[in-house]
Amino acid sequence: MNDYELLRAQRTKRLCALLAARKLPALLICHPRRGGLENWLLAEGHIPALPPFGSLNMLLVTDEGKVFPLCAAVNHPCDFPHFPLFHAEDWQDVLRSSAIGIANPDQLQLSVWEDMRRVNPSLQLIDLSEDVYMTAAQKTPEEVSAMRSGAALYDRIYAALPRILRPGISEMQLAAELRHLLEVSGAAVPFLSEDPSLTTFVDLYSVPERDPVLPSVTHYPGRRIAQGDLVSLQFMGYTPDGHTSLLGRTVALGAVSPETQARWEILTEFQKNAAELLRPGATLAEISRVLAAPSPDGAAIASLSVNWLHGMGCSVNEAPRLADASADAALSENMVVAIAPRLPLP
Repeated sequence: MNDYELLRAQRTKRLCALLAARKLPALLICHPRRGGLENWLLAEGHIPALPPFGSLNMLLVTDEGKVFPLCAAVNHPCDFPHFPLFHAEDWQDVLRSSAIGIANPDQLQLSVWEDMRRVNPSLQLIDLSEDVYMTAAQKTPEEVSAMRSGAALYDRIYAALPRILRPGISEMQLAAELRHLLEVSGAAVPFLSEDPSLTTFVDLYSVPERDPVLPSVTHYPGRRIAQGDLVSLQFMGYTPDGHTSLLGRTVALGAVSPETQARWEILTEFQKNAAELLRPGATLAEISRVLAAPSPDGAAIASLSVNWLHGMGCSVNEAPRLADASADAALSENMVVAIAPRLPLP
């Protein structure tokens, strides 16, 4: 059994334990790409290529530990070899029970539900979405180590910025040089990777520090960066082992104003306080409430992005999330949470 077969077995076993606790024979995961559930459960060592109309795909997990990729509809060009069509008659043993579990029930196709009800008119669906997401959020030490390796790779790229970031360079040219560094350092980059589904995205824009308006779409080759600009950079995506990492930096060309420096110090302290509150048993909702007070200079920390706390793993944004019901779920050991507060510049 190789590493990924072992991962699949471990993760499937955890879902089987969930089914056993709820006394259910099976779990139907609709739109398994949502929240990275497909990547997490299939554990193929790479991010599976996105099939057309992937939101119609499903995964059926039985209490015996078997996982069946399925397709929800006939009239679309689905990835048939990997996602064969769902026919309720093929699953009578499972559907004859009084209930099965479901994740992402809002993505269940009406045709699938009607097909299941023809086999068992009294079938009930028990929503296990939050239980499934929180099960996936509990990482192994090996997974945490892999994600740290990805973040360390991104950090090494940022260390090279002084050599390539200079006044006069265009945003597109800077992004191209960063992608090249990512590729030669081992990250998978769009258009440069042999597998286009393994991607690391370079999110980049620059603004004059004294006029920090949100950037509009700038056509190729992008805005030319000038002395005194603030350059916002973010690497997010997949490392070669299929895990995700996310790391952002804001870089100034030249000295920054006292107002910008003050806000940087506010956010640094805010992030530090949030990290100290992240502990087993706490919830993201509790942490957000504790940190909801105004900053020392009166700036509205409460105006942060609604999802400034969120989990990471097989997706760069997964449960637990401040933006949904998983914000009230208790954190546990080896969960990975991104802390991404924002404040408007003066």
